[in-house]
Amino acid sequence: QVHTLSSVSGGSLVATGYAVSLKKGESFDDFYDNIWEFIPELNTLEELLSNLRRYPPPVASGSRTFIAAWAEIFRSKFFGRYYGDPSFGIFWEEQPEIHLKELIFNATEFKTGIAFRFQKSQFKSLIGNAKVWLDEKYAKSIKMSDIMAASSCLPGAMEPMMFPQDFHWPGDVWGRRGKSKRPYCREVEAHLEETFGITSVPLMDGGIYDNQGIASIILTEARGYRGRTGSDPDANFDEQAGLEPVRPYKWAQWLLQAMEQASDSNRKDLGEIDLFIVSDTPVRHDTLYEAQPVAGAGGKGLGGWLRRQRLGTIHMWGWIMTIVLGLGVVESIRHFSVEFNETHQAHSMFDLQSVLFWLHKGASLLAPAVIVGLAVYALIAIWIAGHRMAESLVETMPPMRRSLWYYAKNIRFGQLLDMAILRATSMSALTARIFMNRIRQLGYAMLYSHEEFGKRMMINNINDIRSLSEGRGGDLPDFVRSPSEQMVFVVERAAKMKTKLWIDKPDHDRHDLEILIAAGHISTCFNVIEYLWTSHRDDDGRLEEPVRELFEFARADWVRLNEDPYWMVDRRKASGRKPGVLFWTSRATRRRGLLSGVR
Repeated sequence: QVHTLSSVSGGSLVATGYAVSLKKGESFDDFYDNIWEFIPELNTLEELLSNLRRYPPPVASGSRTFIAAWAEIFRSKFFGRYYGDPSFGIFWEEQPEIHLKELIFNATEFKTGIAFRFQKSQFKSLIGNAKVWLDEKYAKSIKMSDIMAASSCLPGAMEPMMFPQDFHWPGDVWGRRGKSKRPYCREVEAHLEETFGITSVPLMDGGIYDNQGIASIILTEARGYRGRTGSDPDANFDEQAGLEPVRPYKWAQWLLQAMEQASDSNRKDLGEIDLFIVSDTPVRHDTLYEAQPVAGAGGKGLGGWLRRQRLGTIHMWGWIMTIVLGLGVVESIRHFSVEFNETHQAHSMFDLQSVLFWLHKGASLLAPAVIVGLAVYALIAIWIAGHRMAESLVETMPPMRRSLWYYAKNIRFGQLLDMAILRATSMSALTARIFMNRIRQLGYAMLYSHEEFGKRMMINNINDIRSLSEGRGGDLPDFVRSPSEQMVFVVERAAKMKTKLWIDKPDHDRHDLEILIAAGHISTCFNVIEYLWTSHRDDDGRLEEPVRELFEFARADWVRLNEDPYWMVDRRKASGRKPGVLFWTSRATRRRGLLSGVR
């Protein structure tokens, strides 16, 4: 009965895979088995590095970037392996008809900094955003692996994915001498240039802009309301009504209007949507930023000595080394010139002795001279770059009695290093934790600020049962208030699991995927119980008739999960295809297994 699906970041692997599996006529069990087989086998780091060095490059643009290699992994290892490498156009096919009527795979474009939505709707909608959008003709040809890669392009870990250059297109071929032919890509570039005056759009992780894909859901419902109430659901006015402003205050006004349309408060319903489930995996941290140890000018050995040196001293020794090395280069050239003249006078330039001389002297004199010359050049280039940087800083600072270098030269190298480390680690915490928490808060605030959305909202975080120890269970049924130690242990492990691109080597009896799926079962079951109990009871405290059966199902699952948190995982393992072999299994072990099989 799922009607609308909006995905962001890593969730887009599950969303794109599930949606494609439905269009391929597969069941949820088939899709589950595909994921269960694919992820454990995937040694992501090795595959990335392998794709970076392969010939031809992973994409016909010739780009050898992590994001291009990332997209190729999912094209060849997942979508190509299980679904025949489908394109976005699969969702325009009439058969088979699927229950997902609205699909949104979210990315962020770095031209204007707003969402870029790969979406298929029942109604007129833009694929892209207000500033850059695609004609359906071109959108249908985009590979699902590229959509998934763009939506999960992690900032810092990967480079922006350039559209359309880093995407796979029909007709991409490699010609002679490593030159590619990309007629369809060139056509898309021409379309972008003619329509928007640009030839490429940098795309990254959708979570940068909308971490849970909530805004996309609101816009989808607003679009549905306009389509259902308009005289012509396919009218062009609806396509333009969803244009997203860039200016922050205009965006806020626009979103409020969209929420009013989506909720349609006069009718007190949300069209075809009865319940919104927002699933998220916020990593639990005891503290968002831990104070970093500051060594200052202390320490022993060579490292301690270097940390104690002042920048003025390092600057002086740098110039001394540059002068000494420069003199060495001059002396090497002079010495080579002298021996060249002596050899030229004593022998012919082309006899065997002269040839051997040139080979020997070229290796012993000229090669070191070139290396030293490059080192001198690098030192001078660094000094020039530092000098220009200082000049640019001075232009932005108020006038001082003394030069900037007068104050900077007394700073010790260890102090400078500590300043850099503290800034880097605090900026990392700011962007990856504090900002992301704030984005989540604002997303939830959008929903709960409107009554018609708030009462249909179920937040499904992977670590929610931990809040029972913080007093959250006061208004919950008795059977759910005291989860077992086994259950809490599973959720704790999942909640502390860092964002990564592979499954770690198991340190207990279960590997990462089993832990995450089990924690998902536990959290979803808990949140369904809480939502029904708090939102669907009558004035006498009794559950409303339509939800009683679902509540009893959830209660039965909770009781079994409380006894064995992995019972659903193990049931699927027993009834489905054989799970993929965890890539941490050593090659030697695999080889022994193959040999024993041969015997």
